[in-house]
Amino acid sequence: ALAAGLSKLLRRVALMVEPAAAAKDSAGWRAFIQQRAPGAFADDQLGVLLDAPYRANPDFDAEALLAAARNWCERALRTRSRVRA
Repeated sequence: ALAAGLSKLLRRVALMVEPAAAAKDSAGWRAFIQQRAPGAFADDQLGVLLDAPYRANPDFDAEALLAAARNWCERALRTRSRVRA
């Protein structure tokens, strides 16, 4: 449930930052996440987030994934603020 919830949160933040991003296909979404805050997620963490809505019990490090998601959100929203200023 945590990974699926974080996946939804990232999409909501993406809507705030770049509304068209949340409608991207899997490859486009992955590229957006990586471009918006490079290095925020390890490849395996990003894979968990992309697969989470389709898996009942994904295996991952919850604390690390939560920290990476927090980092990504902060950086993505900071970039949004700079673009608007």
